[in-house]
Formats: sequence, C-alpha cells, structure tokens
Amino acid sequence: MAPDIENRKMSRKTDPPPVDDPLKGRKKRQISVIERRLKGDPFVRQQGPVIQLKDQSMRIRWFNGEISHDKIFVAEHEKGWIKVHKDDVANPEQLGAFTITPEGWITRGQRGQEMCMMMPKAAAEAVQAAKEARNIAGMQSQTKQREKLQAAVAAFGLGDEFVDKTKSVEIHDFKGPSG
Repeated sequence: MAPDIENRKMSRKTDPPPVDDPLKGRKKRQISVIERRLKGDPFVRQQGPVIQLKDQSMRIRWFNGEISHDKIFVAEHEKGWIKVHKDDVANPEQLGAFTITPEGWITRGQRGQEMCMMMPKAAAEAVQAAKEARNIAGMQSQTKQREKLQAAVAAFGLGDEFVDKTKSVEIHDFKGPSG
C-alpha cells in the first residue's frame, strides 16, 4: 500500500478531539421549562411568558391602550399602577417575547399597545378587598329589592295591577367575581 493511503486509514481510527457541548445551557433551560409545564396542565399552554421582577412584592398586569385612548394614562395617574422598566426585570432573557420602548418600558402587541405595569401586591389586594366590600354592600335582601321595584312601578303610575305583579317576582341573590 502507498504511504498516503495508509495514513488516511489511520486518521479515520483516531477519535475527534473533545468538543464542549454547544447545547449545554439550552438543555438545562429546556429541562426547567418541562418541569414547570408538568407542574400545571401539560395540555394547556400557559397564559404567556412570565416576567419575574427583582422586587417580588410587586404584582404585574397588562393594560391595553387600544381599548381606550387613555387606558394606560388612567392606570398610571388615577389607579396607581407603575410602568415596568427593563431594569425592574430579574432575568433579561425573559424579555425576548416582548418589545422594549426607547425609554425602556416593556410592551407587547403588534404596535406595543399593551403596557406592562406593576403595583405592590399589598396595595393591589387592598384595592380588590375594597371593591369586593363595595359590591357586597350594594347587594340587598330580597325584601328590600322587591320594595324598591314596587316603589319604582308605583312612581311611574302604572297602576295597582303592576304593583301586584311585582309581589310575585322572584329575586335571586347572586355573588359573582368581583373586580
């Protein structure tokens, strides 16, 4: 055999030099995604990418400025929500699915019309409790509701026959979700 053929055969027998696993970091991330998926319903896609803040005492909510022209303004200036800045995020890799405005605010949507905002959890829970208390206070007993209905019918001057019909009206209490 010629010496060059002999060398080629020998080079095939040698193992390639060890190479670092290029997927090493991605494999670890994929495993954590699978673990998180198995904690919930494996068939259902979660609501969307989750943003974790450095300050764990804050609650996140998205406001869609396309619903009304002043939705984000009202949320910030009248309801106490704070825009989430990219520096507030615990892990910058989480921002891949979102848009960052030139000012550094986190948005989503085709034109960045949804603004990510935050509020201290304690404040958000206090607001929710106040809303629920107001809703419960607004609910009345069936007797009071029937009396109001009869008074309204009588005020319109519809006659005694309509007032008598309101006595047999069934009024059902319903407590739905507050907020």
